[in-house]
Amino acid sequence: MEEDVSFRQGLPVGYLNYMGVVNTKRDLPQRQQFLTKARTLFDKLFEYAPVDAAADQMGKQFMHDALPPVLTPEEKQSSVFGDGLRMVSEGKVVNRVEIEPDTKVKLVRAHAL
Repeated sequence: MEEDVSFRQGLPVGYLNYMGVVNTKRDLPQRQQFLTKARTLFDKLFEYAPVDAAADQMGKQFMHDALPPVLTPEEKQSSVFGDGLRMVSEGKVVNRVEIEPDTKVKLVRAHAL
């Protein structure tokens, strides 16, 4: 809308007289003009639409809402649930690992959140 005035224009007066499901079989010039204008706007919208940014936002939302994966026994062994960090008694921690900038980390599988 910011970049193209055609997206800010109002709908034609009386458009409900020739548009809508009840009018799908009618062949009126106003209806054809309306459909042509709508098709043109949809084509323009695709030029302006940030499709990659929208996909990133959907991915971000998916990662936020997704449940943690059910780990296989092998994956569990390679995680904090297996031989990883854990508190055993009275504040004693075993298998503690410091993560440094050069520490290698491996995802248990693709799309594991």
